Amino acid sequence: MTTRSTTHIMNIIRTAVLVLSLMAAALLHAQSPDVPVTLPAKPVTLPDTTRQRPVVIATPSEAVTLPDTSRLRPVVDGPVNRPVTLPDTTHRRPVVVDTPPVGMRYALSPDDFAADVWHDLGSYLETSERTSASQLWTGGGDLELTTGNKAYDKALKKEVFVVQDDTVLYVNLRRLRCEKMAFGNNYTRAWVMPDRTLVFSFYPIGRKVRQQMSVGAAFGIVGSAVNAGLRSRQMKHRLLYVLRPGATEAIRADRDAVTALLNGHPDEQRQFASQCADGSYEAENAIHYLLLAGVIR
Repeated sequence: MTTRSTTHIMNIIRTAVLVLSLMAAALLHAQSPDVPVTLPAKPVTLPDTTRQRPVVIATPSEAVTLPDTSRLRPVVDGPVNRPVTLPDTTHRRPVVVDTPPVGMRYALSPDDFAADVWHDLGSYLETSERTSASQLWTGGGDLELTTGNKAYDKALKKEVFVVQDDTVLYVNLRRLRCEKMAFGNNYTRAWVMPDRTLVFSFYPIGRKVRQQMSVGAAFGIVGSAVNAGLRSRQMKHRLLYVLRPGATEAIRADRDAVTALLNGHPDEQRQFASQCADGSYEAENAIHYLLLAGVIR
């Protein structure tokens, strides 16, 4: 037998002995699970710390020396005790913040307008002023609204109550009354208060005017001419009318009523009173001070 074969046989024997030893150890451990397995201890070498500097932890009782800052200049964000000169803005134009446009829309009834219920007009809106002669003989508002669409134009005349074109309001006078006297057809410019009350201007109508016109009508052609002259003078003196939310009966506002609307705004109230010392007022002036005070918009 050669040396190579002998070496091979010896390796096989060693492997078999090792396997048998492992099997015997496993069998012994299974029969005695509580017996701890002792592994050969491996020496652990700790680093030499004899030459390292000790770490000193400061205690709260130790005094802390802060740097001397008495000679340092203070840091100031801005000039100290120096007057600040602001630019003169008295001659500049005020900055006007525009509200988002709402487009063209309409409310069908006083109740819809009071509840802020709108419908999109969705069409081109043309506003034309009626002549004084047309108002004199047929009455009604001073504005006519058309779209070029027959269906829309018919609705604007007979069904729509308020039209809004961006921030401008137009009220249809067709269904409105004052002291049971009709305003007539067509539209007029209107403004709104925070509680949805409408304010608009119109020439005087009501019980007193109806009585005067009734007397004139009793005299035929002459009486009609008298009525025409009376209305012509009335059209030059417009008053304010107040329409409460959901109502169709407007209230004619005299000087005291307009003054009451300006309560809480003493400057505008005083200026308005100075322009109507004789007891009468112009609707244009009243609207000006109501807008200035923010009562209407």
